[in-house]
Amino acid sequence: MRRFRASIDYAQLFLAPPGASPVFDAAQEVTLVCIAEGPSLIISTGIMGGPIRVAINDGAGTSADAASGPWEEQQTVEIDITEPLHVSSPTVMDPGVRGSVFEPAVPGPHLVTVQARGRHVRPGEFVDLDCEPVEEYQITLTRITR
Repeated sequence: MRRFRASIDYAQLFLAPPGASPVFDAAQEVTLVCIAEGPSLIISTGIMGGPIRVAINDGAGTSADAASGPWEEQQTVEIDITEPLHVSSPTVMDPGVRGSVFEPAVPGPHLVTVQARGRHVRPGEFVDLDCEPVEEYQITLTRITR
């Protein structure tokens, strides 16, 4: 499992292939996680901008410990992942994470489960980058074999 702190803005964290610029489709309902072009994942945060904690699980490892309390929200989507995924956000030039955060062992369909806690602590606020993150996300990506 890879854990990191990322900087976000516009209440969005992207997991996308290099060079992708994910955007919400005007017809899409904004939920915890949406699929955009790339294909990419857009994770909606509670804060408008600032730091968050993220754990990426490749489905083979153990999940994050529950020391911070139970997950408050969860959503699962299916996406075809053919390239490594990198972290970005709409206008953050340096989200604080270098390189890919997930590389598919076998390209193809994956189930992505996003779990979140703390999204309702400071909704719509900008949190100073020097502050401790109030939101935490665990993203589990599991290859679908059919």
